[in-house]
Amino acid sequence: MRVFYAVVCSLAILSTPAAIACPLCLAPSQTWSEMIAASDIVMLAELATIDEGSDTQRPFAIFQILDVHKGKQHVAKAKTICIDDYVYGKKGDHYLIKAAFTDADTPQIMETFATAAPVAPDKATTKVRKVSATSEDVTKSSSTPAKVLTWDSPEPVTAAAWQYVTEAPEPEIESIDRLTYFLSFLEHADGLVAADAWGEFAKSEYGDIKSLKDSFDNEKLRTWIADAATSPERLSLYGLMLGMSGTASDAEFLQQQIGLPQGEDLRFGCEGLMGGLLVLSGEKGLTFLEDSRLKNSAVPTFEVYAVVQAVQFLWNHEPEAIGKQRLRRAIHPLLQREELREIAIIDLARWEDWTLVDKLSGVYKSCKADDERTTRAIVGYLLTLDKASEAGDESAMQGRDAANKLLEHIRSENKRLVKLVERQQR
Repeated sequence: MRVFYAVVCSLAILSTPAAIACPLCLAPSQTWSEMIAASDIVMLAELATIDEGSDTQRPFAIFQILDVHKGKQHVAKAKTICIDDYVYGKKGDHYLIKAAFTDADTPQIMETFATAAPVAPDKATTKVRKVSATSEDVTKSSSTPAKVLTWDSPEPVTAAAWQYVTEAPEPEIESIDRLTYFLSFLEHADGLVAADAWGEFAKSEYGDIKSLKDSFDNEKLRTWIADAATSPERLSLYGLMLGMSGTASDAEFLQQQIGLPQGEDLRFGCEGLMGGLLVLSGEKGLTFLEDSRLKNSAVPTFEVYAVVQAVQFLWNHEPEAIGKQRLRRAIHPLLQREELREIAIIDLARWEDWTLVDKLSGVYKSCKADDERTTRAIVGYLLTLDKASEAGDESAMQGRDAANKLLEHIRSENKRLVKLVERQQR
């Protein structure tokens, strides 16, 4: 159960309303457009020489500079570049090489070393410095004594990928315009391009993605979703995209792809398919997920949690598809699942569902001895209800007496925990 909590906590961060990334999408830390924007030099180079090094000399590789996308003023006189590190590849391979100026006294976690001064591709002239090249090593005119030029590891790149990276809109460009560019590169034959195009969507807000729904190719989306080789993170995005743009037949397709629980054989990424299904089919889709998973105690936890994520997504982004009261009721059965009851209680407090008070007394009895996380969630729910009652919420006012009675009972048995939660809510 501890392992499940760790995984769920990391995933839950991505599905909170505060997250700006696409819901149900595990976004990359950086896309290529962000890396290019953060670099001072970006070039295309051809591998000319590889030296594996020896006991007395570090390995190195010499590249012929073919094109400079950014930072031409720093490498105006350079024709080759020597990377003082081992490079995997063969002569003639093309690489994207980038570097950035950093403060000289900034600690570097990892460095590769290079000099952009013209170097002949032979051993007599390939000895390079064992420190990061300063701006003086590139050109005298751009010298900045307080800066150090740190080179990243060369990235193998095809002609298609180089064109994609160099023509991609900068991060400052309007999001909708940027996504229009990346849309045509989803599932591109070049792996670097396909992964980066997906990453641009995964890092975008739901509303921005939805604004392009009329441009989506639903036939392609269905093909990618049906492909068992589609990676989980992309599957989730494509499920949401089809939910934005699909029809009644697409809802049937998504339900078929989700299918009935298959024991432990969960297809990771299906939370996006479920989210898309709920948008397209509303009550019908929710009933299917309830009957097949939420109300079925035999279904594995991870598969049930995928439904929880889909319901959370709908609450945050498409609540009108079903209605908030109906969404609240959908996760009530989770109070009976030890590994998910904490999440359910926290969500229902945030969703201002004050109908749980009578049920929470029994939950507390079953968790107070060995499940402090759920006990803390119960206390948080009761305190939030009390605040809502004071603010005039009629539903909260109706349950206030019972809530206070349960809270005082918990306080008598675990005063420390109640005080802790009270401090957190101040």
